[in-house]
Amino acid sequence: MKKLIITTTILILGGTILAQKMRDFGSCPYEIEIRTLNFIVLDINYEKNVVAFKHVFEMQTQYIYTSDEDEAERHPVNCNYAGMEEYPYAGVVLGIYDLSSGEYLKTFTTYKSCYSTEQCFDYETSAKNLDSAKQLFAKYNLNIENKPKPIDFTHTSDDEFKVSISGIDFFSKYENNYNEGHTKSYLYANDKLLYWIEQQDFFIMASRGEIRYISAYSNGKKIVFLNKLFHENHLEGPPSYEFYHFTPVFDIETLKKP
Repeated sequence: MKKLIITTTILILGGTILAQKMRDFGSCPYEIEIRTLNFIVLDINYEKNVVAFKHVFEMQTQYIYTSDEDEAERHPVNCNYAGMEEYPYAGVVLGIYDLSSGEYLKTFTTYKSCYSTEQCFDYETSAKNLDSAKQLFAKYNLNIENKPKPIDFTHTSDDEFKVSISGIDFFSKYENNYNEGHTKSYLYANDKLLYWIEQQDFFIMASRGEIRYISAYSNGKKIVFLNKLFHENHLEGPPSYEFYHFTPVFDIETLKKP
């Protein structure tokens, strides 16, 4: 798998750099050759800087060339998981994201999306992983029944996303620089640069990267943003890669200051 390096720098008022790190596709601890069906924030503990989430997805269709150069398709199978009638080919991952480090703290696959019935999880495996997830949620005082309401960004064009919260206009856009080989995303608060992400790529075979801001979550005093990193290579065809990350927590009153 070709790696994408992502440089993340957090800028607060006055241009102070609080954190910097390099990130690639390995920063997501579970499958990324997927098609997301639902990504749900279950709870946020702003004091402990952690998020509980549920990711529902299915593996992408794979195209395989046979010995006689015919193309065959490989599809995910129906594992007949309980409660998954709406998404019969999907899997489910539960996890906790650490907002301080910008990394996944721990993830648990309760239902596995797969290409053969032999890989499907049995009841005992699913139940064990679900119980482990619930124990970790409780340890971090995360109530998965809370499900804070997302404040969705409006997609105004191919590369621009906007939302207004607590009197602050947030604006994000990404751009591909094919000469320098990177995709950059900028998040602004009232026209001031708040946070940026750089995703480096070689842009071979008509590939491209996107960083899409999906939603924000706030308790009235603090705010955090969810973004989706997406990469595709047109000439290679599927699979494309996608995974989610959160920004750090920002203080709303600080962002309002001129």
